[in-house]
Amino acid sequence: MKTNFITTEHQMKINALIKFINEEYIVRNNVILGVCEIKKKGTDYSEFEAVSNRVISSITLDAINMGIDIKKSDVKLVMESTFAPDYNPVEDYLDHVGKWDGHDYIGDFARRIHTCNPIFYDFFHKWFVGMVAVWKRASRMHANDLMPVLIGTQGCGKSTFCRMILPTQFHYAYAERMPFSIGAEMERSLGRYLLVNVDEFDQLSSRKQAMLKNYIQTIEGKVRKLYSNNIVDIRRYANFIATTNQLDVLTDPTGSRRFICVEVEGLIDVDTPVNHEQMYAQALEELRSGFTYWLTKEDEKVLEVQNAKFRQVTPMMQLFSTYYEVADADAPDAQWMTPLEIIHSINSITRSNIDCSKSVTLGRELHGAGYESHRFKRGVAYHVRPVECAEESA
Repeated sequence: MKTNFITTEHQMKINALIKFINEEYIVRNNVILGVCEIKKKGTDYSEFEAVSNRVISSITLDAINMGIDIKKSDVKLVMESTFAPDYNPVEDYLDHVGKWDGHDYIGDFARRIHTCNPIFYDFFHKWFVGMVAVWKRASRMHANDLMPVLIGTQGCGKSTFCRMILPTQFHYAYAERMPFSIGAEMERSLGRYLLVNVDEFDQLSSRKQAMLKNYIQTIEGKVRKLYSNNIVDIRRYANFIATTNQLDVLTDPTGSRRFICVEVEGLIDVDTPVNHEQMYAQALEELRSGFTYWLTKEDEKVLEVQNAKFRQVTPMMQLFSTYYEVADADAPDAQWMTPLEIIHSINSITRSNIDCSKSVTLGRELHGAGYESHRFKRGVAYHVRPVECAEESA
């Protein structure tokens, strides 16, 4: 009987605490930050703060001063429960941006970057609408699998431009570093940030670039809970952009169709104010109208061609290009050669001893470079012609 009495008394105290909190505070669970936030009623929006130990202590003291006999553990229990309703700040923002007036605000923002590559603006537009589609969870089939890569001199405004993409109130959800070395943290970052600027993109190794491509295409992250074998889903919010000073930034031999590389000419306009509400209202309206924010096969081919100048040339490809080049369909001296046959040929010409196992790497690089291929019984062959033949015919 004593236990039931104590339990009932405790319940009354907890109920009194909840009533006190509801009267004095606004509480919400920020699903982007993954923390409970609180503010005193009657104060500005900007005064929401995370429920830290200090905040819990303050609430406890306020409740005790109101005659409620509770402990810090009671306040912590309430705050860590479903008492605080979920709050999605980015969805709330998008729900209140208003109606689009029809002007191309996304295009205006993209054209702050001066470049001689006109297709950049169209692909940036796709990327931007794709970013909003991720936030709205518009599709379970298409992620925002594009990433602009801004290439320009130091001080031209690349990083500032990236920060300006998000409204000021979301700068806490902007990052310039990713924990590539820790898989679980990388997965969690997909749900923690709205925009990630991979700064100094040229410093990423081939392995990390390949890893990044995988995350760009991810619709939903998965991570194992601590001290458990259970795998939990992490809703993706993160979108990716990158900056670098170097031109030869692409290292993945399998292709670069996920990257929108653009060479920045001159200074980026970072002084003109951004009409974020209309820019995001435009993206929402276009999304509702069926805008194709994912890549078509034709788009992928265009990006591969445009990105060719930004691809690092490996020693193997340098050697290949010394003796062979892509062949036109009607070239009389063209031939279908497998990577292994190409290596044997170069070894014969140069009296070298290139390891035949390099044929796998060469095949990937020829495929990534867009060389026409065909499968024969002897293997996949590529349509090439000897460089000396091309010089003689010229």
